[in-house]
Amino acid sequence: MPLLRHWLGGASSISDGMDGPPEGDALTQWILGVVFPAIIGIGGVVFLVRQTYGFGTFVAILAAFLHFHYFWGLSEEHVYVSVLGKNIAALGMILCFAYGMYVFIFRM
Repeated sequence: MPLLRHWLGGASSISDGMDGPPEGDALTQWILGVVFPAIIGIGGVVFLVRQTYGFGTFVAILAAFLHFHYFWGLSEEHVYVSVLGKNIAALGMILCFAYGMYVFIFRM
């Protein structure tokens, strides 16, 4: 658990560390910014191929959010890319959630 706490920048929970820039080194940048989002993104593509578009899109956008947070957020000269990417990804997640609620309420 201390390693996860280190990767989350000392946050007590995952949501506490997502609004600001993360803390970490190059290993954290590449593992949590490239490898982990790639695995999640592959899962999102699998859901898209299986025609579960709402959930697949949400998972792919979540992978993009993690990529922008950890990979670009730990890059000192490209922090603006992290902020812009996280905002766009958060908007996409909100739209996916709204679409899911629409389908759940009006189409089921």
